[in-house]
Parts: sequence; C-alpha cells; structure tokens
Amino acid sequence: MTLSFTRVTPEELGRAFEDPVLAEEFVDDESRPYCFLEKSWAGIGFLLRAAGADMDLYEDGDPIDEDATWFGWSADKVARTAKVLDAVPVEVLVSHYDPARLVGGAAIRDFSY
Repeated sequence: MTLSFTRVTPEELGRAFEDPVLAEEFVDDESRPYCFLEKSWAGIGFLLRAAGADMDLYEDGDPIDEDATWFGWSADKVARTAKVLDAVPVEVLVSHYDPARLVGGAAIRDFSY
C-alpha cells in the first residue's frame, strides 16, 4: 500500500465527504501541493512509535468513502499532527533506525498493535 497527502481547503474537504468522487479528483490534480510517502509510511510510522510520538499516519483521519480508500484530515487534525511531528527531533527518529528490524518484518508486527 502507498500513502499520500494532498492539500485541500476545509470547504473542499467538506465537499469530498458529500461526494467521494471529488476526493480522487483532488488527489489527481497535480497542481495541488502534496506529499507522497509511497511505501515508506510503515517505516516512518515505526520510527514515530519508537520515538513515542502519539500518531498514526495510516489510521488517523475520517473515511471519506465506503471502501476507506480516502481519508480526510480536518485543519485541526493537520495542525495537531504538525505539532507532534515538530516535537520529535530528527535525531531521535534516526536513533531508532534499525534496518535489520525493518527488513525482518518487525516493523509490520510492531505496527499492528
């Protein structure tokens, strides 16, 4: 699975909740600012949990569609997440980096709790 974030306005997010087809249109609009984590989100999540950051990049957010393909993050959720990320120095994340655990699948087991 891959993970990405696309910036929308609060009004656009509200419209996407009303019409989930809009969520895909917003994500496909390459003129919008976005962050594409690809498949690295699980490793990033592993490092954040190891550092004690209370957030889950994959599970947080509110499902927009019935299949839970698209999730919406309110402006408040984005601001809270930014505060959590800002409070974790990159040196702390790096100190938890262990390629053997990531390659060995421990990150997946750790992620599932």
